[in-house]
Order: sequence, then structure tokens, then C-alpha cells
Amino acid sequence: MSGPAFEGPSAGDHRERVALVLFAVLGVVAVLLAVAARSTDSTDSADSTDSAGPGTGPAAVSVTLGPAPGGSERPSVTVEPARGLVDHELVEVRGEGFAPGGSVTLFQCAVDDLGDCVSDTAEVDGGGTFTRTVAVSARLCVPHPDDCLEVDPLDEETFESEDIGTVPLSFASDVALVVPSPTTASPTTGLTDGEAIVVRADGWRPGDGIQAATCPSPRPLAPACLAATTGVTDVVDDEGRLRAVVRAGAIVPAGDGSADCRRVPCFLHVGRYPDLTTFALGFAPSAPLAPPPTASARLVEGRTLAVRGEGFVPTEEVFATTCIRRDGPRRCLAPAPVHAAADEDGDVSITYEPGPFPGFAGVGDCRGADCFVLLSGSAAAGPAARDEARAPFAPDP
Repeated sequence: MSGPAFEGPSAGDHRERVALVLFAVLGVVAVLLAVAARSTDSTDSADSTDSAGPGTGPAAVSVTLGPAPGGSERPSVTVEPARGLVDHELVEVRGEGFAPGGSVTLFQCAVDDLGDCVSDTAEVDGGGTFTRTVAVSARLCVPHPDDCLEVDPLDEETFESEDIGTVPLSFASDVALVVPSPTTASPTTGLTDGEAIVVRADGWRPGDGIQAATCPSPRPLAPACLAATTGVTDVVDDEGRLRAVVRAGAIVPAGDGSADCRRVPCFLHVGRYPDLTTFALGFAPSAPLAPPPTASARLVEGRTLAVRGEGFVPTEEVFATTCIRRDGPRRCLAPAPVHAAADEDGDVSITYEPGPFPGFAGVGDCRGADCFVLLSGSAAAGPAARDEARAPFAPDP
């Protein structure tokens, strides 16, 4: 699922920095920047051993890594199983000695193309440990199995990922690649603004995301298409089935202005670089533009917030994030926001308790501050501002 877009150091920024391999040229640039920001001298101390500790089997491998920002000088990662693997097999990755409350991104990249990567993000608990199920990619790892799974914790002070080592993965000698089915999208004709387009396919790597863009060009690398590209994460289930909801936006970016897809031909580009599928879209010429979504929030039982949103894309995941308005950009609460799926009418209800705001210029919580809940839809391929709404709230002093 894609998260909301934020200004300042927010949960959305956090996820985008460490999780997405973006579409086409934008994706290559983003990953290159992330790789450039990682420390390369910290991996010298990493060493790999067969694990014989409790809770591990003979197919497990444990690795001691370089120093983790905010954590141990010698964190460790165990992968089970790590031998005789097949394409898209699910393995369990366990880490110890990382920064409590932080996050770790696990990359698998092609040896000759830094823009061709998949990634999975794990949240670290209060004890500095994490557990994450990851689907391995034979296409990416077989050419360099000894250093395929790269471990990159996020430095919470610099907001940069740091490469602290790799874990070897061994694949079966006769491993065959899983071949994905053709991607489908429906509906693609008679569309109205804000309608849900459901994208489906089989044979994808579990946990993968996609990039999607609606734009007035059949070429996905056209500037207008690159400008409209949005990432949708975690849309492939454990069986490799892709299901993503894309917003059919009738008004899309085009150069310095916008294009009306009810008047000009528009296209949906969806998939992962470099494997993209293009669909021609047909909008109903007389269909009105959908109103923007709305949101409301009220306090129930003390600090608990009940949030309701209307006008979102049917069945899309909607994220609720607590934000505080300071002098300058808004700041939104990390870690990742809570979320729920909109119903068939585009309505959503989310109940949660906002946490504190550590480090926000001395503001401990929302008492006496200008706070609001930001509801953001996850459906891609449309202007972000058309798929989010704010709901102010005021806790008791």
C-alpha cells in the first residue's frame, strides 16, 4: 500500500526513503541516491556463520554485521531457510541489535543495475529486534548469491539508509524463474473521475509494489507520465497474486498545466521498471469531476480518536496519520500510520490513539497545539491532493 505524502520528516517520507524503487528513470535516480548515501566502510566487519542456536534449523544462516546506527556495534541477522531456495520462496529474516523503534530495509538488487531492486521494510521493536518474512528473487540473486540480501537500517538522525552488510543466499542448482501472467486492468472504458481501476496479475514476488501513472501519452517515460507516477506498495500477497486499486483521475498533470482525459486520450502505465503494461483509458465525456474527499475526527474515551472519511476510491487503503502544524511545514507522527480499506461507497472509519511527538520542537503531544488527522488514499495515478483530507481535533488539556 502506498502511504500519504508529507512535508518535513514524516512517516510518508520515511517509507519512501527506504522502501520504494521508483518508476523508470525516477526509480534509477532514487535508488542511486540511496546507495550513495549508505556507508560502505561499515561492511568490512560483517561475517557469516551457519546458525546452530535455538530456534534455527540446518538451513539457517546467521551473519554479524557492521555497526547499526543507534544500535549495537555488532548487530546480527539470521535468515531461515537460506539454502536450496527456489524463486519467490518465503524466508524469515530475524535481526538483533538494531536501534529500538527504528526500521530496516532489506534490499535485493541486480548486480549490474542499481535501479533493478526489490525491497522489504521491517519495523524494529523496543528491544532492538525485528522479524520479517521476505520473498527471495532468483533473478536478482543467483548471479551474486553471496551478497544478495543487503541490510540497510535507517539512521534516525540523518534520515539516510546505511548499508551495514549482506547475507548470503543459496539457490537450488535447478532453480527456475517464476513467470508472471499478463497484467490486466478493469474497467478501462466509460470511466468517471475518481473511479477505481483494479489491476491484477499472478506470479509476482510476494510483498512487491507497483508504480502507476495516468497521463496523456502512450510513452511511460514521457515527462508528463514521469511527473504523474506514484508508488503503490505491498499489493502482492503470499501466493504471488497482484491486486492494486488505481484511481481513475480525469484531470492529470501535463507540462506546466493539466490535461482533461474526458477531452484528450489518456493512458495508464502500471508495473515495475522495466516491465510496464500500458492501457488506453476512455472517460465518459459528460461525467462530472468527483468532489474531493472529506474527513472528520472526534475524541472518544479520552485520547482515542474516531476518524471518518468519505469520497475516497472504493476499496482502496486509506491511511490516518496524526499531524501537528508548526511554523513552516506540517510535521506528521512516525512510525507508519494506521489504515483501513474504504468500502464500496468510498467511506472509511478508523479508530486509534495518537502517540506523543518526540523531538518536535519541544511539543510533547497535541494538547494546546494545532493538530489534525491526515487521511490519505493509497490509489495511485492521480494528483495526490485529490485523494486526501484533513480532520482537525483538540485533545483535552
